[in-house]
Amino acid sequence: MLEVQQVRAVTTTWHVMSLAILNENREDLSDRYRKGLARTWGPVRVCIAAEREKGPDILLPLYTALGRRIHVERRRTDSHIITEALEEVGLSPDLAAAATSTEFDDAVRKSHHEGMDPVGLEVGTPAIHINGMAIFGPVVTPTPRGERPASSGTAWPWSPPRTASSSSSAAGIARRSSTDKVEPVMVRPRRQGPSGPSPLW
Repeated sequence: MLEVQQVRAVTTTWHVMSLAILNENREDLSDRYRKGLARTWGPVRVCIAAEREKGPDILLPLYTALGRRIHVERRRTDSHIITEALEEVGLSPDLAAAATSTEFDDAVRKSHHEGMDPVGLEVGTPAIHINGMAIFGPVVTPTPRGERPASSGTAWPWSPPRTASSSSSAAGIARRSSTDKVEPVMVRPRRQGPSGPSPLW
């Protein structure tokens, strides 16, 4: 969506979901995967706490700060990454206490279900809401960039037809005006797990 915004008149609002909640009733998960899911609770709790304090605009910079430390720097189990990320985006490091508190769990569940329930069962991330329509995907590697992504040789499909489509978010989406709002659920795709991508955290 960040790339789409460079070439199309869309506004993206980020929204928190939880792979732990998405997969909590599955019985076919390995112990390793379950441990990974358990780690996801800390960052999503902190994201919800930050959103409550600063509003949804804080989610993208905070997610980016966390994601860089987890995926680029590979500090997945480093207990300092949350406080560092909070400080980077100008938030109090005291919000890191939310990671180990259940205070925000109901809000995490509410946010998750608002994002994922309209898409349906047996899907992971990303899920995108466009003017009341919820769709799953796309998972694209490498990230397409610019007006004509080199990987496909085609332009971003965020243009005609002129009416909304229920097809994949990478194909057949209606043309958007500057007032349209696109709300992707806030987890970027990685390697596929039992239900959706592997845990981000």
